[in-house]
Amino acid sequence: MVRLETVCAAGIQPGLRRMRRLLQRLGHPERGLNFIHIAGTNGKGSTAAAVDSILRAAGFTPGLYTSPHLVDFRERFRVGGRPVDPSVLERELRPLLRHIRRMPAADRPTFFEAATALALGIFRAARVDFVVWETGLGGRLDATNVVKPELCLLTSLGRDHEEILGSGFGRIGREKAGILKRGVPVFSAPWP
Repeated sequence: MVRLETVCAAGIQPGLRRMRRLLQRLGHPERGLNFIHIAGTNGKGSTAAAVDSILRAAGFTPGLYTSPHLVDFRERFRVGGRPVDPSVLERELRPLLRHIRRMPAADRPTFFEAATALALGIFRAARVDFVVWETGLGGRLDATNVVKPELCLLTSLGRDHEEILGSGFGRIGREKAGILKRGVPVFSAPWP
């Protein structure tokens, strides 16, 4: 398997332009999926795992997208509580790599953006009932913020990544709350 990072733009580059262009090239795999979007500083992963578990206990088949992975890249993508099968990952990765290689260098996605697009392909192919969708960094300009969620969850705030998100809880909170959409319910942990 070709390593995804070898064809991607380097580093963290907040913004949605590259992600939107990639999704357009891929035929908008995000459409038709039901998202539960989670942002915050602390507790995103455990909140995502709890929501995934609740959905499975209720008889649904959720897709779970989290980051970063600890050991194996497949940890980021779970379907029905299990890591994605290597053959499914490979099948969804091939067209993604093909599209990325054809893109001008300035439009190529970052590794996180490409992994996010890959998750969408995996979950669409698996026909999951819900996608539990964890932001990577921030919210407003995070690659995951290209979807219309059914529900938004905001976990607690901390002062991590102030160099990117801005200093102080007000600025950080505005960035995290950037995932909120008009008419979409939200549950939030208390914020400072």
